[in-house]
Amino acid sequence: GAGRRLRAAATGTPPGQGHRVTGVELADGYRLAADVVVLACGVRPRTGLARAAGLEVRKGIVVDDRLRTSDPYVHAIGDCAEHAGRVYGLAGPALEQADALAAVLTGSPTEYTGTRALTRLTLGGAGRPLDLAAFGDPTPLPGDDVVRLADATRRTYRKVVLRGGRLVGGVLLGELSTVGALARTWEGEESLDAPHDTFHLLTDDGGH
Repeated sequence: GAGRRLRAAATGTPPGQGHRVTGVELADGYRLAADVVVLACGVRPRTGLARAAGLEVRKGIVVDDRLRTSDPYVHAIGDCAEHAGRVYGLAGPALEQADALAAVLTGSPTEYTGTRALTRLTLGGAGRPLDLAAFGDPTPLPGDDVVRLADATRRTYRKVVLRGGRLVGGVLLGELSTVGALARTWEGEESLDAPHDTFHLLTDDGGH
């Protein structure tokens, strides 16, 4: 529920006996039954040195489109850098930032405009593995539309966020056959004028 904090990541069989998850306990004592617990913790930039040097720091070390910090002679890339309000915490954006910075340092007018990252993971375990995909910004802002589909029988969960009629992010767990169409719509910033357009993207499993 809103405002509840996680106190224990998982409850269930003690260590040495299979580590079977049975639920999640929240700070107020409320317990949610669960067969799987996924922790999406992200990254926490280490900004102590930058702060001590007097550089501007928000969530990360703030950089511009040429990856310069508030001191134009200092650049930052990767997990510690915050570009356009975003800290990526992924290898793909860090590599793109490194390429962009190399170009900048060799005199190219190249600018880094951000990375549109789609992440796919396979979550292993004692039972069947689960596939996870995430793209864009799956955290809705006030006024955004959110569409969720869950199928306990097929062990799937799908959530997309729409802002101004455009797909801005999503999370898929289990069956990922729709991720290609969703990613293309997101990357192309296509307008989704009708509700059935979104529903079709979420349910078109390519014949599966």
